[in-house]
Amino acid sequence: MKNKKNILMLPLDERPCNYLFPLRLLEDNPEYRLIMPERNRLGMMKKPADPDYIKSFLLDHANEADIAVISVDMLLYGGLLYGRLHHFTAEELSNRLSVLRTLKERNPALRIYAFQLIMRCPQYSSSEEEPDYYEDCGREIFLLGEAYHKRKLGLPVDEKLIAEYEKKTAGSLGDYLTRRKLNTDMNMRTVDLLGDVIDYLVIPQDDSSLYGFIKEDQQRIYGHVQKSGKEHLVQSYPGADEVGMTLVCRAVLKDRGVCPSIKPIYNTECVPQMVPKFEDRELGQSLASQIEAAGCRIAKENEEADFILAVNGVEETQLEAPMQESGECAYVKDRRLFDFVGRIGREIRAGKKVAVADVAYGNGGDLKLASLLERAGISLDVLSYGGWNTSGNTLGTVISAAALSAVFGRTEGMERFLALRYYEDVGFCAHSRLYAAERLGDYGCGYRDLGNKGGEISELVRNETQHYLGGLMPSLVSRYEINGCKMPWNRMFETEFEVNARS
Repeated sequence: MKNKKNILMLPLDERPCNYLFPLRLLEDNPEYRLIMPERNRLGMMKKPADPDYIKSFLLDHANEADIAVISVDMLLYGGLLYGRLHHFTAEELSNRLSVLRTLKERNPALRIYAFQLIMRCPQYSSSEEEPDYYEDCGREIFLLGEAYHKRKLGLPVDEKLIAEYEKKTAGSLGDYLTRRKLNTDMNMRTVDLLGDVIDYLVIPQDDSSLYGFIKEDQQRIYGHVQKSGKEHLVQSYPGADEVGMTLVCRAVLKDRGVCPSIKPIYNTECVPQMVPKFEDRELGQSLASQIEAAGCRIAKENEEADFILAVNGVEETQLEAPMQESGECAYVKDRRLFDFVGRIGREIRAGKKVAVADVAYGNGGDLKLASLLERAGISLDVLSYGGWNTSGNTLGTVISAAALSAVFGRTEGMERFLALRYYEDVGFCAHSRLYAAERLGDYGCGYRDLGNKGGEISELVRNETQHYLGGLMPSLVSRYEINGCKMPWNRMFETEFEVNARS
């Protein structure tokens, strides 16, 4: 049997979305496999990975790899969160970045696909994933950046409010801006490696906004890309935790010499114009970027498409998924879901392949859509499904899984990944996360820190998710079950399910 090609991957961090999801995409692929670092060596939350281990991992496997997919944030800072906390010097970071050039020198045939985030600027005060001072003045740091940017553009600002923000952020803003500038400088140094070291680069934006520090940094980096003449080697759009999957997909498709065509369809015609939460542009623009980054192209007609991408969105501002069950926060405008699911069913019965990107809500799937897919008997017939966190996270996950399934067929691993997405995005994100969170007081722990109750909360989440989807999506639960559950970073925000076919 022909040996598989090796993809050397350095993930953004050790969470399931960054470490396990790419493995799920290729776990039983007949032609490609991932070489990954030891998961327990990648740090945890605000604890960074050991840079010496990261360097050794990459260089030790350089000669056996055909392709590399590299998180530059892990290489430079030791993970996503530590990029927002570090006090490294420019010299230290430049030395770490030079590992990519050494990697290419050791294996000149190696194709390197890299991604590096623009450091985010959250709109709220919380130190959970930011420096400690962000708990007290994070909101003001964001608002100050927004005001400074608007003032530069000649837009009206309230100078009295600016003075208040400056007073509140005194003693913290300097540290924050120093790190932002250094990280942005490193983004541009990575751009300089395009062509001779890095073959393709994605610059994702985590928690974007129309004005502020992140938008100004984005413009600096884009200007540097344009000046370098390397726009054709770079893609940038809102996202983060899905980009590893996107680049694994692109790497495989490019290596195989194929470019699947995708025909997007929407539940209503206004969906491409929606601006999702945490993002700075219309969905249609982000979707086009995501498709290109994954190594695919947009088809004009259904007939010429390798698969159809059915996008469920809204005309209004996105609501949070857990609000669906409150009875107080439902979308009031007709989203034509019955017609939408009917069309998906007709396309599938006609022999077309269909994937479902569920971006109607932030941070979870659409319960009504899931119910209708189930009632139509097609929930397990789609190529892929996603409805988690941000719109960008969902789009990248769905497109990557669908494109690889369209090329290699629906392997058992891909079918399990589809079941996992329903369990996590619909069952956990839209229902049992809130269900469990409302009961944390009974366990004496909090949402951000489960303390020594992580195991008990994991079991509560597993049981409730299994039970809830047993009623909402019985065909799923009759075929697949949750065999294990953990709460990554010992908090309620995400879960790690092990989902397998029932024996």
